[in-house]
Amino acid sequence: MNFPVSNAKWSREDLGRLAFCLLSDVAGMQSTYDSINTSDALLYSANLKQILERLDYLLKPGGALIISCPDFSDNPHAGRRTGTQIQYELSILFPECYVLHEKTNGEMRYRKIQYGRMHKQGRISVTLGYITDGRDVNMIMRTLVDLTSVTAVDVAAVLIAGPAETAEKLSKIYPKLRHVGDFCHEDVRPPINKKKALIIDATKTDNLILAHDRFYFDNHFWERLGLNGNHFDFYNCRHCLDSASSADVNVVGAYGEHRSPISAYSFSVRSNSCDFSLTNPHFYNNGGLYVGKTNWFRGGRWPLHLHWGDLEDVHFTRRCELDGAIWRNDWGNRVYTTNKRLSLVKKRRIDQQIRSFIFDTFKAVIFWIKNGESEIR
Repeated sequence: MNFPVSNAKWSREDLGRLAFCLLSDVAGMQSTYDSINTSDALLYSANLKQILERLDYLLKPGGALIISCPDFSDNPHAGRRTGTQIQYELSILFPECYVLHEKTNGEMRYRKIQYGRMHKQGRISVTLGYITDGRDVNMIMRTLVDLTSVTAVDVAAVLIAGPAETAEKLSKIYPKLRHVGDFCHEDVRPPINKKKALIIDATKTDNLILAHDRFYFDNHFWERLGLNGNHFDFYNCRHCLDSASSADVNVVGAYGEHRSPISAYSFSVRSNSCDFSLTNPHFYNNGGLYVGKTNWFRGGRWPLHLHWGDLEDVHFTRRCELDGAIWRNDWGNRVYTTNKRLSLVKKRRIDQQIRSFIFDTFKAVIFWIKNGESEIR
């Protein structure tokens, strides 16, 4: 994958390709750029966090990140960031790594004074943790059978939070499987955050997959995950219906947006109306599947008092995102899931599309009126 050379100006298209590239696409380019001139592209580009992370990967310590601003006003503009917003993101993502060296003639020049987000490189070691009530473990069983042939990553352990008899049954398929406990409950909402905490506390690897028992991971998933190296905080991919004839058929839930305020009644969009090539500041990771660094899960950010249906996935995603976590959305990868809770994205009639467009537009207008500016997509 070709990118502009050092000192050349980067376009929005260049930055867009950089945001979604795999680690293997930029292998050998780590810390090779003396300076990167993004002109004004960062003011408008989507996926700002992902772009800044990749630019940091390319830039040498002592190198310069150059950003053009038409003005230095902090007043918001519809669809355009301010220089202060970018400076804030740099300070959150790379604490004490970038200093504003010069601010003149419509340009901001940041000097990289030390290495930024340098995750471990090489082979991934991961723990796979399943949350289950024991009623349907077919997808877990299929995953365990396939794990014997996985070579792209090192699956160090498989942990089960659920009934002890279920774990005992599954251990006959995969002897390295361990039972970490369960929670009996009378509430209609399962205490899934407490079950996830059992897995998090028992994990000994840098990377952790937290999955509900409806997800199946085949060899393609592990190979694609391996291509990303260890260079991510969280990793996300498409969710596809297991019974569909094509892997391109998605299900509701692989991607979602949630606008402020965070409640079940605010402006919300699910994956059936989102383009996978776009992300949004209010993206949230579906709670059924999280892939990420164990230290983020252990940061005290998963509230145990929230149960299934309490928007616990929105809460966790937003807290981590505001603290500087970066999601690597790899839409070239997918996992398979059952339709026992998620539904197939159905083609809507033209009248349904028109009504939905009018309703969504109305909600968007109300949101923009309340917030005073458009979101940068």
